[in-house]
Amino acid sequence: MLPAIANLAAEVQANELGTLMYLVHTPYSDATHPSIPPTNTGEIVFFEMYADLAAFDTHVSGPYFQRFLADYGGMFVQHNEQPFVTCEFLSPNSGFVRPTRTAP
Repeated sequence: MLPAIANLAAEVQANELGTLMYLVHTPYSDATHPSIPPTNTGEIVFFEMYADLAAFDTHVSGPYFQRFLADYGGMFVQHNEQPFVTCEFLSPNSGFVRPTRTAP
């Protein structure tokens, strides 16, 4: 599924200008850096930022996310016959997103 998620992220980046940040992570931990609380194997975390609520609505109702849900939504934990998500709308206060650097 990770290649499909990478494709989704690329489509969102190219076509949804109101999506300011779209990061997809899989948790990990090791003996030195355990995750607290412990993570579930196969968990996928989407961390997203939108220009406004209209951009969020455009994303969740748009063709790229809807196609992803049609193809892969059944692989997520379900709630009321829909993929379970937690969604929290936040007001920005401070911070940054540093571009990923590649090794020389």
